[in-house]
Amino acid sequence: MASESSFDDFEGQVDDALSYLQAHDSDVKALMEGPETEGVLDFAVETSMGFLFRRIPATLVRHAADLNLALEVSIYPGNEHDG
Repeated sequence: MASESSFDDFEGQVDDALSYLQAHDSDVKALMEGPETEGVLDFAVETSMGFLFRRIPATLVRHAADLNLALEVSIYPGNEHDG
């Protein structure tokens, strides 16, 4: 796990993921060298709204791409009373 940030702290998740990749760059590269290896950075968010926008900064996209990691955002249903 690259982040301990909560569902409602997407920016914290992104910052933590970038810091993690920077700190563990060579380890992640070594893990991703296998021909059948797949890696994903999954950002978990929750919403009770019908739409949601979350931007992933280009610095994280570039770093993940350099390590052959995919990016995804998992959206979980929130409490409808959370507004």
